[in-house]
Amino acid sequence: METIEKIFPFVFNKLYGLKNKDDEILVNPIFVNIEIVNDLGYPMMKATFANGSYGYLEPHAKNHVVGIHIPTTIPNNFKNCRLTKIGYVVKGIWVRNSKYWHYSSVENEKYGIMDCDHNILTKPIFDWAITTNNYAIWFDIKKDEYDSSNRKPFDKYEFIFICSMEDFQLHKSEIFDDYTMFPDVFLYFHDSLTKLVIPNFDERHNLISGNNWFFEDGLFGLMTTSGKVIIEPTFDLVRLNTNGLAIVKTKGLYALLDIFGNQIIPFSFKEIVHYLDNVYLLWKNDRESSKRKIKDRNYWEL
Repeated sequence: METIEKIFPFVFNKLYGLKNKDDEILVNPIFVNIEIVNDLGYPMMKATFANGSYGYLEPHAKNHVVGIHIPTTIPNNFKNCRLTKIGYVVKGIWVRNSKYWHYSSVENEKYGIMDCDHNILTKPIFDWAITTNNYAIWFDIKKDEYDSSNRKPFDKYEFIFICSMEDFQLHKSEIFDDYTMFPDVFLYFHDSLTKLVIPNFDERHNLISGNNWFFEDGLFGLMTTSGKVIIEPTFDLVRLNTNGLAIVKTKGLYALLDIFGNQIIPFSFKEIVHYLDNVYLLWKNDRESSKRKIKDRNYWEL
């Protein structure tokens, strides 16, 4: 059942926030100003953010979440949103029972993911987000614009497809339909590790146990099943094969690593492509390539 409560502005350190009648904070102080205006022909609370963007607040909160209508001072996909306690703008709820939300930051107009308790699971680094088939979400990064320390996290990839581990296990046939069978990067939430990981699965999308490549702030690292980090997030790209080997990229060079982070093929190539079975194409430059066959074994069994 929804809890509806009237909102009241308050000031702390020259910034405005929002409380309910019981003095509980609904939105931490994030506004430089809140005022009553008649911009729309009737009295409305207008809240202005530090970056100059503004919105019209709904006069009440539902379940401690305050609605805000942001005009076209920022893109239209931010128009009808909700403010969380920590000040992020939520655009829609992802996954049933409000398990995860995809949210947008007014400060940089990017998308991320939080849980229903407003804990940030993924920082706002994505340019675009949309839900699909009730169990998953698509994200996108504009590669020509996003650059962190001269790295472009997803290289030539465009779309990142994310779901929860529970839904991955229960709804594979719906998640991997014709539209989402081959996402560019597929990640899922490992509930016990509270991280985004690349699933270890076979050709039929059955999960395989083993160390996990995980995603954090736009980069990939490697950790054990208990969550101990083996390699800090330093890789711009990870392409995981079902034999347990991963093609990874950092600083413009590719390598082939096993599930412990050992280099099967060193960081010496401009591109590595899984050709067939255990054969890989190694590109020294745009014109020169060679083939290398890796010993036929299942690295998941190491």
